[in-house]
Amino acid sequence: NNQGIALYSQANSTTTFKGVIRNIVSTYEGTSSPSAIAVKGTITFENAVVDGLKTNKNGMIRLFDKGSLIAKNTEFTNNQAGGDGGIVYAQMDASTVSFEQCTFTSNKAAGNGGATYIAEDATITNCKFDANTAGKNGGAVYNASSANLTVTGDKTDKSVFANNKANGVKTVSDGDTVYYGGGAICIGSGTLEITGYEFIGNSANRGGAVRLNGNNTIEATISGSI
Repeated sequence: NNQGIALYSQANSTTTFKGVIRNIVSTYEGTSSPSAIAVKGTITFENAVVDGLKTNKNGMIRLFDKGSLIAKNTEFTNNQAGGDGGIVYAQMDASTVSFEQCTFTSNKAAGNGGATYIAEDATITNCKFDANTAGKNGGAVYNASSANLTVTGDKTDKSVFANNKANGVKTVSDGDTVYYGGGAICIGSGTLEITGYEFIGNSANRGGAVRLNGNNTIEATISGSI
């Protein structure tokens, strides 16, 4: 089923990756989403590079069945998805999602989440998101379901969302126009807490930096950020 083309993390396993994964392309035509890195266990990226992974489905790092992803000092660049999550796609049955001192640059998704689509709790610490693009919501980050997203920075050049875009527009069957948004971050429900981050040059039709989207209750706290 094209899961784990490069790496497959089996349930209850623990893997640490310190290397480069580059230029994997999937044009799978089946109903499921393929992945270059499939995570059912726990995988940690340290000082790694993930570059040029492209798929016509959802993001090529896929978390499911309680899989956990921990990334530290890792670069995610020039990745593309035809669905949601330019590089990371974490389903509702994922477990831990954590990014620390990572960079996400020039990733793109036709759907939601130019860099990441996460449907479980996640933490982002001192990471830089630059020039990521979503065709729908969340130019850099999209949090779905009732997930809790915590974004913590130290106001350095590492803690910034810059030049991310979610400028998509769609005309639906009754003639109404849907405007997508959240140039940097879009959250569909749950809670959002942002501390110590800069938002520079992000753009969207609704919420140039952050969009709180949907009909569910969303609790958002933004402090020490500009």
